[in-house]
Amino acid sequence: MSTQTHRTAVEDPSSRKTVHTGDGAPPLGFLRIGPAEPAKQILTDRQQPFEALCQEAGLDAGAFDDPDALVSYQALGRFLQLAAARSGLGHFGLLVGCSSPPSSLGLVGFLAQNAPTVGAAIADLTEYLHFQGRGGIPVTSADGDAFTIGYTPLDASMPGADDIAEMAMGVLYRMLGKICGDAWSPLEVRICRERPAEPALFWRLLNAPVRFNSDHTALSFQTRWLDAQVAGADPALYRYLRRQVEAMHALESQGFTEEVRRTIRLRLRDRAPCADDIAKALRINKRTLTRRLAAEGSSFSALLSETRYDIAQHLLRTTSIPLSEVALLLGYSEASALTRAFRDWSGVNPQQWRVQHRFIGMRAPGPGVGD
Repeated sequence: MSTQTHRTAVEDPSSRKTVHTGDGAPPLGFLRIGPAEPAKQILTDRQQPFEALCQEAGLDAGAFDDPDALVSYQALGRFLQLAAARSGLGHFGLLVGCSSPPSSLGLVGFLAQNAPTVGAAIADLTEYLHFQGRGGIPVTSADGDAFTIGYTPLDASMPGADDIAEMAMGVLYRMLGKICGDAWSPLEVRICRERPAEPALFWRLLNAPVRFNSDHTALSFQTRWLDAQVAGADPALYRYLRRQVEAMHALESQGFTEEVRRTIRLRLRDRAPCADDIAKALRINKRTLTRRLAAEGSSFSALLSETRYDIAQHLLRTTSIPLSEVALLLGYSEASALTRAFRDWSGVNPQQWRVQHRFIGMRAPGPGVGD
């Protein structure tokens, strides 16, 4: 395997031309298009105008011919959203992800496929997935006999963010099936959207119980799988790939504000973090945290507020989770505290905002009982 720099196509935001960068993590807001490549064939099979949909979404159709091409999250989100609506495949993003081989994740995918254990593979994916794209983060948790891995967009209010999250979940589903073997299956899959008109499309594709109206998109499986050896792993290749990715990781420079924002989003899943919590997670003191954020024109309180507002909009727009539960998910003790904060952010209360913005993303809930 060569270590020389390869060309990577990057979508120019001002046009559909491409520029090229070398190896390393994509710029913030961009991702490798590799996992989305099956979209072209799926649309062609459905006799949908692939190139016209790309053009409408502002996406370079030629990028689909190079798995290392970088495209913006916004353009891909618009494309997946349009494709789902025009094709009639409400699970289009998930279908694309489930159709993508683990190798579609590039270097990180090959690394995970050669890890010594499933747990090590997941650790590699969560630590280095930013080499695939920088617009979302993997989230993991363990609860007794169940282990959960999910994917959360950093800008959940972006059109198509849920479609990208579902695509990412499909890729993770395919990856886990590959590294665990045929005996593996999820305990449950959670989807951050209201129950669709055809939920059976999801059940059949995933061969697992699916819970809609979740606060995030994720899948759970038995914790015992973490100790299982990865099927077909090559220890020598793993050591080589690990050295490559660690060298790339050491050379990259991620903005401190972005790092803090990511950490806040991760910590919000447990409770409302304070500045001391974030500083401790980043292995610095609170004074250093404050100073470095100020140097980049930001502050902890501003980032916490922005993150809460982003997540609140996402949950209010795409789910029917009660306001009291949304408040708890954002670290508020009661719904009234969220209502006051949301009014400061948007000028209206969250109930009004939910009514005004519901299903703008081209989706509608399906009939049926419980999730």
